[in-house]
Amino acid sequence: MNPDMPQLYKSEEKTYDLSTSRLTYWALDENGELELENSLPFRSEGECRFQRTIHPHKTAIVIMDPWANMASEHLNEYFGKVVDSYTLPFVKRALTLGHPAIAITNDPSKEEYNTHIHSGLQALADEEKLNIIYHQDLDDRSFASYLRSQEIEALIYTGFASNWCVIGRKMGMIAMKNQEFKMLFVPAASAAVEYGDSWEDQSIHKAITKIISQSVAEIIDYEEFMKITKGR
Repeated sequence: MNPDMPQLYKSEEKTYDLSTSRLTYWALDENGELELENSLPFRSEGECRFQRTIHPHKTAIVIMDPWANMASEHLNEYFGKVVDSYTLPFVKRALTLGHPAIAITNDPSKEEYNTHIHSGLQALADEEKLNIIYHQDLDDRSFASYLRSQEIEALIYTGFASNWCVIGRKMGMIAMKNQEFKMLFVPAASAAVEYGDSWEDQSIHKAITKIISQSVAEIIDYEEFMKITKGR
C-alpha cells in the first residue's frame, strides 16, 4: 500500500436504520445467510428485504469513475445528469451522516482523458471532504488493506459504468466482495453504458442491477435513503 495514502475524512457519526434488498434463488434468513433444511439450502426465489443499522464511520461511499472528460460527449452528458440528479446529492447527504467518501479515477499525469471528475465532486475534494484515489496507485489487495487501516468494514458503491468499471475494476465491487467487505449498491446514483435503443429505458443498467443484487451486494433505494436521513 502507498504509505502516502491520506486519512479518510469523517465527520460526526450519526447511525441510522435502512431497508435494503436482494434478489435470491435460495431462502435467506434476516441476516442474509442461507437458510437450511435437512442441512441443505433450499430454493425460494424472490426479493428479500433486510433492516440494517448503518455505521457511517465503518461504511465508505465509493464513487467509481465519475468522469467529466471522456472521449464521448454523449457519455459525459449522460453520466453527468446522473451525478447532478442523484450521485452528488447522495454523497453530500452521506457526508453529513459521517460516511467517508472516495472517488476513484485515473491519474491525470498518466492518462490524457478519463481523469477529471464531475465538478461538484471535485469541489468536495477541494474542501477535503472527499478523497480521490487513482487506479494506477492501488489494486484490490492494497485497496482492501488501506480501507481496513481506516477501520472500514462496508462499502456503498455508486458510479459508472455499472456494467463495466463498477463491477470489473481492481477496486470494483466483485474484487472487494472477494476481499470480504460488506457490499451495498445505489442503482439510482449509477448508470451503465447502454446499447442501441436502451439509452432511454436503461435496460442494461436494470439487468446488471439484478445481477449485482443476486450475487454481489444489497441494494439501497435512493429515495428511501434520502427520506430516512433527512434532517439528521
